[in-house]
Amino acid sequence: MLGGELLYCPRITQVISELNIHPIITTNGHRLRDKSFRENLDYQKIKAMNISLPHYDHAKRIEIMRCQGLSNPDLEEIVKNIPLQVRINALLINGYIDSLDEVHKMIEFAKYHGAHSIKFGEITGNNESSHDFVSDEVMRYNVEHYCKIPISEMYKKCHEIGGTHYYDNISGIDVYFNSAPDFALSGGRDKNGKYYHAVLFNDGMQGTRYHPKLPVCHAYIVSENLTTRFFTNPITFSKFDENRDNLFELLGELVDKDCTFIPRPHDIVLATVYQPHESQIAQEDISRRTFMRVEYSLKKFDRKDNSKNHLLDTG
Repeated sequence: MLGGELLYCPRITQVISELNIHPIITTNGHRLRDKSFRENLDYQKIKAMNISLPHYDHAKRIEIMRCQGLSNPDLEEIVKNIPLQVRINALLINGYIDSLDEVHKMIEFAKYHGAHSIKFGEITGNNESSHDFVSDEVMRYNVEHYCKIPISEMYKKCHEIGGTHYYDNISGIDVYFNSAPDFALSGGRDKNGKYYHAVLFNDGMQGTRYHPKLPVCHAYIVSENLTTRFFTNPITFSKFDENRDNLFELLGELVDKDCTFIPRPHDIVLATVYQPHESQIAQEDISRRTFMRVEYSLKKFDRKDNSKNHLLDTG
């Protein structure tokens, strides 16, 4: 759960208590300074807490965020007093966290303040010519401050889905690096200006609302450079005119009504509806879950700690 600083949303404590899932919450931590608010959170319903902090130095955090944000004592008190694992989310920003030396300082900062892990991400949306959804001011900042991950041999490439991830345990703390995929850097388009990776929903809205004309709930288009094994009806963008065609109707027409699989790796593909993971279920039931997942993890378990189904393993 993230976006819009959700901890300030009305009824957020009630919403969390009523959930039948266990979300990871991403926040700037500002409202967690309030002791009474912290005490009203239902921690049994929360899996973990991510706190976004762009720098170890409070003065530089103010420069970047243009607001007061958390002080270092605030962070220490929050981590100490919430019964959850806390991860620090940091950005690689030119002029701030932009070298291995600065990365290590941020790691030591996170460790000192009790964080369980830290993730460094690259700034996304830094291609001025192709991005459609970001203001000019933000785009200028992104371009001026973009900094690539300072890759070192000590970082192990561990995961590839929506970007390239690297991992290591440094000084006793889990450290992750997230290299944004090209489509995120350029606003969803490749170098030729075509969209080649997207997550779409059957009615164009985020969520799982059923549309009577479409037999799917979620539709995923996956980049053709990813090897997959199970999917239905390969599609491409070659004949799609975004000014004329309704992409969601096109996807609906391509769904395999019998939910059969025709394995042809490397195609752009359409997946059918699937059910959410249940953490207590080790083996996935593909008779009930007709879907495709792209999973490049080297771990034995997926992101919900289910043992990996070899039928869905992409190697």
